[in-house]
Amino acid sequence: EEAHQYDSFPGINAAYRQRIYDLYVYKLNATYAYLSRDAKRMAGGMQVNLIYNFLNAMATSQPGVPKFVHLSAHDDNIFWLLVALNAFDGKKVAYAAHVVFELRQDDGNGALTVNAVYNGVPLLFPFCQGQLACPYSLFSSYVQDFLVPDLASRAELCGIPSPP
Repeated sequence: EEAHQYDSFPGINAAYRQRIYDLYVYKLNATYAYLSRDAKRMAGGMQVNLIYNFLNAMATSQPGVPKFVHLSAHDDNIFWLLVALNAFDGKKVAYAAHVVFELRQDDGNGALTVNAVYNGVPLLFPFCQGQLACPYSLFSSYVQDFLVPDLASRAELCGIPSPP
């Protein structure tokens, strides 16, 4: 209603919308709390894989790699990306939410770091030893476990026959 400037159905008031929102957030948190590593990998692995491939190409200075990449996704894709990176904050992913990843190189020692911002708020990944500027080696090491290199690997995770 607020986002699209349309009237609600009769009987759908702010209190009812809040109740639906609360139930949705409860469902997200309940789902997130009981996910196994493989479930997180299956759900968020493709997004992590895509982002890692771009960052890794930039980090290794491969020729022809763009310096800026913009990817667009639905709220569910962003939710699973945050879950896979252990950065989900327990709140519903907002309409038009976004995550920005930045690869930085220190001018002094050449060290690479990954910074991430979710809706304007810096993300602190648990695997980065409390550092907002996550050392690229730690980021890379963590995401290696989530990479799903091809459709055959994804099919195996899902327990379905591999594609031809």
